Amino acid sequence: MANESPVSASRFGISVDGVQIASFSELQGISTEVDVIEHIESTDDGVRVHKIPGVTRPKGEVKFKMAMGTNLEMNSWLEESQAGKMDVARKSCSLVMYDAENKPVARFYLENAWPIKCTLSPLRAGGSDVMQQEWSLTFETIQRVL
Repeated sequence: MANESPVSASRFGISVDGVQIASFSELQGISTEVDVIEHIESTDDGVRVHKIPGVTRPKGEVKFKMAMGTNLEMNSWLEESQAGKMDVARKSCSLVMYDAENKPVARFYLENAWPIKCTLSPLRAGGSDVMQQEWSLTFETIQRVL
């Protein structure tokens, strides 16, 4: 087995149609699982249970946090899905993880994804905190491609 270095990500980005539309600081929810099917066999020696793989299915939601800026592309994308314009709201996109030198170290391809939720961080008058947005995307399939 090759001696591989662990992947370390300093920042993240989301690209739609090959164009990065947002950068973000936190990512969670990338998950895929394989269903287990139990095949029960009755033999002369007794009952045997065989576990075999079933359907592989991705968990259909990822969440990420980003500073709120003036770019409205994510908001426009959310508005398309809120309006029920699913023919334009469903997009294929990539979640890209970058190292400290700004080189891509991992990429996940999401098919038929769209934003389902945006939550703003708590607001405080007189505060100096950067406004944060937490976005949730749903998708049909996910695949690691880098």
